[in-house]
Amino acid sequence: MTILFESPIPVLFAGIVAAAVLAIVFFNTGRVVFLAAIAAVVALTLLGVAVEHFVVTEREAVEMALDGLAAAMEANDKDAAIAFLSPSATATRARAEWAFAMFEIQQANVSNLEIEINNLTSPPSATARFHGFIQVRDRRGDLRGGENFYFTLNYRKEGGRWLLVSHKEQIARLGSAPTGQD
Repeated sequence: MTILFESPIPVLFAGIVAAAVLAIVFFNTGRVVFLAAIAAVVALTLLGVAVEHFVVTEREAVEMALDGLAAAMEANDKDAAIAFLSPSATATRARAEWAFAMFEIQQANVSNLEIEINNLTSPPSATARFHGFIQVRDRRGDLRGGENFYFTLNYRKEGGRWLLVSHKEQIARLGSAPTGQD
């Protein structure tokens, strides 16, 4: 069921197929009632797309938290980035403090994002795995570079927000894949 709220594609596909079938039937029969049915299908499809747009699933909420973290990193806003971390994320917080002290982040991109939600834990938890590219310049201006990583971020829902509780990073080399070990 959540697939309907994750992407507008299923609703659009179903609406287009239904409207096409009704159009074929209309052209074969010439009955006006099928025009009304086509209008109803179009209205229901637009309603479905609107509902999908406004309903935020847990997976989308985790993705928005990750996007917010990446935006705070690119803005070099340490306080905003730290706000995405759980108070219990001591190791991740220390790593962020170190990175912001050493580097100016110029670019932070996320690709191949996979998010798993676990509602059986209390509070609910999530794991985000993705490729990330981070381009930095050291604070002294001597060194500049970028690196591809495999990231595993563990989130927990705290106070209605998805907060990062731990992370693992692995430098991505050409032809290598993450080990999958946490």
